[in-house]
Amino acid sequence: TYGIDAALITCSALPINRLTRLQSDIPITKIDVPMAQTAVTLGDRIGILSTFPATRETTRDLLTWAANGAPKEFVEVSAPAALTALLAGDTATHDAAFLDAVAAFKNRVDVLVLAQVSMARLAPQAAALLGIPVLDSLSSSLQSFRD
Repeated sequence: TYGIDAALITCSALPINRLTRLQSDIPITKIDVPMAQTAVTLGDRIGILSTFPATRETTRDLLTWAANGAPKEFVEVSAPAALTALLAGDTATHDAAFLDAVAAFKNRVDVLVLAQVSMARLAPQAAALLGIPVLDSLSSSLQSFRD
């Protein structure tokens, strides 16, 4: 037989307060919770890059929750043109728009969080461009399950 050991909620736009109300016999993790918990330990100036407008506010709220009262400064950049290109199947335009948005964080933040999993594959390029940690929810959540 097969069973379920844990559940991963993969929607970044789901507010954290909805997750905390769920009752279950198995661990339930929102995909971006481990990322947020790591980000707040890496600095006080946290960048948030979003391409989908709904994730901007939920990511900020999640980071505030993860900081547990510790003061944090959020620098937010939205790149909706990247998402439009991605949905049209134009990865080259998506990637260029993403990297342009990443450049706006240069020398402004201690850590950058990517608000959607669709940007995860570009995290290494963003980290190289900025010279700071760049966190994505996919890597962080998978690592938390491995730990």
